[in-house]
Amino acid sequence: MRNYAGTCGFKIPERFEGILKDRTTSERLFYLANNIAPFLDSQKKPYIHLVDGGVADNLGLRAVLDRVIARGSVLGID
Repeated sequence: MRNYAGTCGFKIPERFEGILKDRTTSERLFYLANNIAPFLDSQKKPYIHLVDGGVADNLGLRAVLDRVIARGSVLGID
C-alpha cells in the first residue's frame, strides 16, 4: 500500500513526540512509538507492507517475538 503520510494535514500529537524524546516513559511505549515513527515520513517509507499476525502465530514464533520485544533487541543489549 502506498504511504501518503504528510499529505492529509495530520498533526502528530505532542504526547507521541514526547514519548520519542523523553526516555523516562515505559520501554514498551517507546518501542511502539519508535516502530510507528518511520511511517510518518512517506519519503523514507513510500510503501506500507501489511501482514496479519498469523505469520508469527502459525510458525510458533509468538513466544520468541515476545521475548525479543521484552529484551529490546535480539541480543538483549540496549
